[in-house]
Formats: sequence, structure tokens, C-alpha cells
Amino acid sequence: MSQAGCRTHPSYIRYLMYPHLTYTEAKKMLTKSRFSTKYNENQVTLINYLKTQLHNGRCFLKSKYIAKELGLSSKEVGTNMAILSEICPDFTIERYSYSNSTTWLVSPGSTQGFQRRMEHPVASV
Repeated sequence: MSQAGCRTHPSYIRYLMYPHLTYTEAKKMLTKSRFSTKYNENQVTLINYLKTQLHNGRCFLKSKYIAKELGLSSKEVGTNMAILSEICPDFTIERYSYSNSTTWLVSPGSTQGFQRRMEHPVASV
């Protein structure tokens, strides 16, 4: 049996996961890992900000106020907070509520919480 005919071949798996995309687009999506340890500039800025805001225990932060203080857009804050909630072991970040702006519940990270997120990743490669 040729590799192209095998149901475990990466091309077939890409087709099943993303049938509406071309081969090149699907390959590009699957090769990007959401679980890299490298942070972009906005994520580093957010991490430093969260370290200054998190004193004892947990805190609630609104995207629009974070954005105003850091000179980012609310959308940039929301996108990067969602990514950090999955890849940053320093914090446990949860989308708490939405009223005029997303409210985030941020608490110190735990290795157990990080392990839970790695066992149930949002994106798979």
C-alpha cells in the first residue's frame, strides 16, 4: 500500500481536519504550534504587567483597562491573554465575564494547571 493511500498519512489527516482549505493552507495551520515557549512582544508586555498587578492571590482585570495602560488595542489584549492562558505556566488566566469588555481572572500559576492544559490542548499538531 502506498503512503498516499494510507489513512494515517499526514495529507489525509489534514484533509479530514480542514476539508475547506487547500493542502498548503492546511499544512501551514498544522505546522504552527500554539505551545511554543517563545512569547511575542505583546505577550511579554502582558506578562510583565500581570506580574505587577498580581499581589496576593487572584485579581480581576478588564481588557479595555489593560489596553489603555499598555497602549494596545482591546482585541490585542484579548487575543494574547487567551494564548497566554494556554501556554504561560506563571499564571492561571481564565475568561471570567463580558460586560463592555472581557474580564479576566488571573491567579498565580501552578504546575498542575499547566499540566492539565497540556493534556487537553486546543490545537493539535
